[in-house]
Amino acid sequence: SAYILISAGVVVIVTGIIGCCATLKEMRSLLVVYLVLLLCVFLLEIIAGVLAYVSHQGLDAELRQNLKETMQQKYQQPGEESITQAVDKLQQEFKCCGSHNYSDWTGSLWIQEAKNSRLVPDS
Repeated sequence: SAYILISAGVVVIVTGIIGCCATLKEMRSLLVVYLVLLLCVFLLEIIAGVLAYVSHQGLDAELRQNLKETMQQKYQQPGEESITQAVDKLQQEFKCCGSHNYSDWTGSLWIQEAKNSRLVPDS
């Protein structure tokens, strides 16, 4: 969608120049071109907005899945202290538990250890 917005910006500049020329020279045909270009800019911005919304939804789902996998495979595992700290900080900052809810922890290697009777971490 970034390329669409850049294209829209270029079209806006060209449209502005055409609009100024059309007004100064009072040329009806250039005013029609100006109107068409304005409509094109409007459509480009609508398309960019729709694409941004669609990609945001996909990105949100992917981030949630990656967070869940990270929590389940790397939390409190040897050599993964930075992951543990990051997950703890994330849960403290957003006052949440897991990617979707507390049940995300049920598949965690840390929870499944015999010496651990917790359902979720203290963070």
